[in-house]
Amino acid sequence: MGRSRSHRRRRAGGRAKAGRKLAAAILLALATAILLYLRSTGGALGDLAGGLLGQPTAAPGQAHAPATALPAQPGAAAQPQADGRALLGADYPRRPEGLERAQVLKVIDGDTLDVQLGGQEVRLRLIGLDTPESVDPRQPVECFGVEASNRAKELLGSQVVLLEADPGQDERDRFGRLLRFVWLEDGRLFNLEMIAQGYAFEYTYANPYKYQAAFRLAEQRARENRLGLWAPTTCNGERRPAEKGG
Repeated sequence: MGRSRSHRRRRAGGRAKAGRKLAAAILLALATAILLYLRSTGGALGDLAGGLLGQPTAAPGQAHAPATALPAQPGAAAQPQADGRALLGADYPRRPEGLERAQVLKVIDGDTLDVQLGGQEVRLRLIGLDTPESVDPRQPVECFGVEASNRAKELLGSQVVLLEADPGQDERDRFGRLLRFVWLEDGRLFNLEMIAQGYAFEYTYANPYKYQAAFRLAEQRARENRLGLWAPTTCNGERRPAEKGG
């Protein structure tokens, strides 16, 4: 009888040990699944999860998983590009009603364009931004100036846009160019998109303008994410002549 009871105890102990191993394996698999999920979401938790898993985390300004990866900018390999609405969320301005429509005729550079307005060809200077120089014969082409001009052409093309004046600004600048905000048909504010995507600096000429707070926030977030001209591999946020051959 003593041997039988001892044998039963050993068998029971073996089953308990196996049960503990199975429970530990299930908990490990569950913890790994949770860490993988957090890693895929990006952000601080994603970086922490990646570290615990021994996987590399994204460098500042780079996208994390392929699901959140952003297309590269023209002329700047591996530079992320973001939509302004994704960067600003609820802080993104809403397009007003009743704006005048104009046909884009030509993009001069990242902050200047020609439009057909009221049967006339009119040159516009965009309010609230300044892009690196690319066409002024008196100045050298600046770092990211060509990229900014190309991006403006991509966003505007020859499409119809909506123009918004700002009562707090002059009607025209000292060169006679009409001062306006330019809205795209999809509800995006072109002036703001150029800043948010890293192609332009926020620019206040004299008086604060209508969307100044949103534009400055867009520049801050583009800089934090090292987008476009803020990237160390492009201009590092500096206004300087473009490198020859680049």
